[in-house]
Amino acid sequence: MLEAAGFDEVLWIDRWSAPEEDVDNARIQGGANYVESQGGYSGAPLNVHIYEGIDTGHQAFSGPVVNVRSGGASSGHGTNTAGIVFGDGTGNPQFRGLAPDCGKFFTNGTSTSRYTTFGNLVNTHNVSHTTASWGGARTFFYTSTSASADDMIFDHDLAWTQSQSNAGNQDSRPEAWAKNVFSIGGVAHGNNSS
Repeated sequence: MLEAAGFDEVLWIDRWSAPEEDVDNARIQGGANYVESQGGYSGAPLNVHIYEGIDTGHQAFSGPVVNVRSGGASSGHGTNTAGIVFGDGTGNPQFRGLAPDCGKFFTNGTSTSRYTTFGNLVNTHNVSHTTASWGGARTFFYTSTSASADDMIFDHDLAWTQSQSNAGNQDSRPEAWAKNVFSIGGVAHGNNSS
C-alpha cells in the first residue's frame, strides 16, 4: 500500500470497513399517512429496491418480491427495512410501509458491484428508487465511498436513500455524505406520533 500511495494516479486512500446496519420507522411523523390519505400516493406504479436480504414470503408484503443479482438469503434487518418501505399492513395495520403498492425488488449483499446491480435495476427492472440501511463505518467526511455513490447516481439516474446511522451524532455512513444521495436521519419517536 505504501508503494501504491506514491503513484501519481492515486488521489487518496480511505480505510475500508465492513457494512454496518441501521433502521427505524416513523410513518406518521414523516407524513406518509397524510400524503396517502390526501393524494392517494401509495407507491404505485413505482418499482422500489431494498439493498438487503428480505423474507420474500413474509405476510406483510403483497405481490411478488423479486430478487435481483443475489443469492436471495433473508435477514431480519432487511425484512424490517422492507417493511418500512413496502409493508402493506397485513396482520397489523400499524406496520404499513411508506410505499405499500410499489413493485418490490431486493438484493442481498454485494455479490457483484453496486454499480452493476444499479445498472440491472434501472435497465432491466425499471426501478426508480433504492434504499440502504447499512453502509461503511461512520465518518464526518466525504470519502472515496461518497464519491463512488455520486458517480453511481449520476450514471444510472436512480434515486437513492441512505441511512445516516443510529449514532446520535454528526457522523454518518460515507454513502450518506454523497451529494446526490438522500441522507435519512432518524428521530426517537417514543412509540407515539407526537
